[in-house]
Amino acid sequence: MTRSVSNSEWKEDERFMNAETFEAAVREGISTGRWARLEDWIVEECSFVDSDGTPPAGDTFSDEVLHHILSVLQQHDFLDSEGSFNVLRILEYEWSLLQSSQKEQLPAALWEAFPKFKDPMSWFLIAEILGGYLRTTSALDALRHLKGCNNEKARSLIPMGLERMVKQAPDKELAAKAYRELVGMKQDPSEVVRGEVEISMRRIAAQAPDRMV
Repeated sequence: MTRSVSNSEWKEDERFMNAETFEAAVREGISTGRWARLEDWIVEECSFVDSDGTPPAGDTFSDEVLHHILSVLQQHDFLDSEGSFNVLRILEYEWSLLQSSQKEQLPAALWEAFPKFKDPMSWFLIAEILGGYLRTTSALDALRHLKGCNNEKARSLIPMGLERMVKQAPDKELAAKAYRELVGMKQDPSEVVRGEVEISMRRIAAQAPDRMV
């Protein structure tokens, strides 16, 4: 937190985005497979200002917490752990607190980590963050690369990410590019993936037909 606070507010403010307790909670989750401590941290520390929210003046996402998230995305024990999604969901909960410079660090890190995760919910959240939260050219590039992911189950989440970008992209040009990538996945060798493509295309036709270009 960067804003000034009164003495009466300081205790609560000091607790917000506490990087030290965050790191300890993540270590415990990785080593034990139990994420209750991180869940408690989320309830106590997060402000839940997602992509539709308006953050209080002066509030920002902790650089230390983001640094640790980016760090664990490169650690095999984290990528292998059940419940790893608990770390990723913090990005969604606090999305409006993230600065542009912080968001710019995410596409490459999420793209690289995606196929290495073992937890299906982590695949889902990455596809959702790229397509539904970031909604940028670099995020589309990441989704495009992930169309070639060897893991069929992980790859089956990419149509959802592209669908979200088609419907929520800030401009129709980017939406059109995402739609073309989605259409291209109709040729995927996996019946499961092709089925997800058809579902996403039907939802777009029903909810955002003007973006089917």
